[in-house]
Amino acid sequence: MQFVYHHLPKTAGSTFRTILHSLFSEDKVCPHEVEYLFEDMSDDERGQYQLFAGHFSYSFVVEQFPDAAKLVFLRHPVARVVSQYYNFHDSYRIPEHWMVHHRAAPPEFQEFMKWAENASLDEFVRSDNPYAVQIYQNYQTVFLTDQSIPPFFDPPEFSSEFDQALLDKAKGNLETVFDFVGIQEDFRFSLNLFCATFGYRPIGDFRPMIRNLNPRKDARKAYDVKPETMRRILDCNRMDVELWEYGRDLLHARVGNIFSSRLELDASVREMPIVPDSQYFPLRECRDRKGFYWTEQNPQGVEYAWTGYESPALIEFDSPFPEGSRVRIELHVLDFISPGIIQTLRLEIDGDPVDFKLVQREEEHALVADTRIGFFPRCVHTIKIFSATRKEGESGNSRELGCAVAGVTVSVLSPSEPDR
Repeated sequence: MQFVYHHLPKTAGSTFRTILHSLFSEDKVCPHEVEYLFEDMSDDERGQYQLFAGHFSYSFVVEQFPDAAKLVFLRHPVARVVSQYYNFHDSYRIPEHWMVHHRAAPPEFQEFMKWAENASLDEFVRSDNPYAVQIYQNYQTVFLTDQSIPPFFDPPEFSSEFDQALLDKAKGNLETVFDFVGIQEDFRFSLNLFCATFGYRPIGDFRPMIRNLNPRKDARKAYDVKPETMRRILDCNRMDVELWEYGRDLLHARVGNIFSSRLELDASVREMPIVPDSQYFPLRECRDRKGFYWTEQNPQGVEYAWTGYESPALIEFDSPFPEGSRVRIELHVLDFISPGIIQTLRLEIDGDPVDFKLVQREEEHALVADTRIGFFPRCVHTIKIFSATRKEGESGNSRELGCAVAGVTVSVLSPSEPDR
């Protein structure tokens, strides 16, 4: 699955992007953040990435990524406008890689940036400079419709009048086009919805991932804005205020829908006996894997990969089983680099250490652990494999290897079936 994050400036995007990046290996994250950098990218190159995030136009998002899951955050327009002003006013807060784009922008934009460094907030939100107007006047509504354009180009001509048709279009796009809508003011709540929607384990303490803090603002308080400036911003953002309220209601409705679905699922599970079922995931078909070497094949044609490239080795798989199921995990291991490795093995499933038994079979070993699936009905689960390693040969280029893993079988246990 591919994700595209439509990053509206100053909506907690830097922090959310840091969290998104933590979910993918570096080679799966597209480095391009603006549209013109995609001009020479082939379809094959684009297909190798799972995450795209940047300051794009709405049309670019829907036309270039029709099948990707689309993500967006909104923020109350007063806070967003003030934060954007300070970002321009205090230019040292702009990351260097973004300054490269600024220096490549039209001269009019560069002149605007120099002016913004010396303008007061009140001057900024009363300016008729088209770049300033684009920022302080219903920015979020515009950038959720096809009236938006790529950053650093001529801003669109946009009337200050309340445009109900445009607002309705933005609301419709928010609800029908975007698979996830977050609200900065409800950031933790939004993260929980994101994880529940796409099957990631809930994110606990995200504070180490917070980015781009404004030193002028106490993070626990609202911006200190003069009343007349506040009124000016609100007058210029009547559509954005209504859109933000709509987005907040949408966030809460979607959370409610997920949890009502969980309750219905729980009820159906209680009414029906759990039918034993199982699914085998070859290593190459798992949702993701990390810490393994390349895929190899034994003489019988079975594919496998050695642990030892990084520790721990990690396997992710999509569980099709109901929440709360008793589940048996069987990790299929073709061989160990040495018998002593077995004594050093440890397993974690969904972050929790588990006991396991080593079962010897004709062509393999199986590490068998019984556990209980938790969290949400649609969930990505992880297996972490810890072990010592040993060099496979005497040369200086020899790999450090642990165990050769072929795949994992996940089976639902019946209520009467004993644990192993």
